[in-house]
Amino acid sequence: MKPATVIILAGQSNAVGVGHVNCLPRHFSEEKIREYLLFILHPHDVVMLVVVTLHFIEYDTGEVYNGDLVDGIPQGQGTLTYPDGSIYQGAFESGYFHGKGTYTDATYGYSYTGDFRYNLFHGQGELTYENGDVYVGEFKNDLFNGQGTYTFADGRVYEGRFKDDKFHGQGTMTYPDGTVESGRWFDGKFAE
Repeated sequence: MKPATVIILAGQSNAVGVGHVNCLPRHFSEEKIREYLLFILHPHDVVMLVVVTLHFIEYDTGEVYNGDLVDGIPQGQGTLTYPDGSIYQGAFESGYFHGKGTYTDATYGYSYTGDFRYNLFHGQGELTYENGDVYVGEFKNDLFNGQGTYTFADGRVYEGRFKDDKFHGQGTMTYPDGTVESGRWFDGKFAE
């Protein structure tokens, strides 16, 4: 991993210069870079000097990470892009997807926005499938668990309790023709 430092200069003539300063020693802090640049430039010509350090990691497996790092590990906000085009944008903790984020899977065509816990869908979220089905509700360890609404692409809507990705507990299924099944569901099937 090698952070890239981007320098943005705005002169009195409103001209803006942008450059990469990778020839400076890696241990230079942003303040040291500012001092160096102001030493070699004419200070009266520089109206604004902004130094931004971008954190970028390219893994041996082909993934690319851009974002906050702590001791070389993703921590805070960032984006992880996979070789197949899948992408995660959001919060990281100790290198894991953890907190609020969005994951879009290029291979299977689904997208999830919501809470993550150690790379798993966990908490409140919305999962949209390639075929148009959408689930909005509670997740636990990557599975629908708790209260949620599953809207099928064909117009059916189930609203109620889920357990391990199945309708389970009190719930209501509404069909496109207006038919309603409301009551207890067990293991994905209407029970009463």
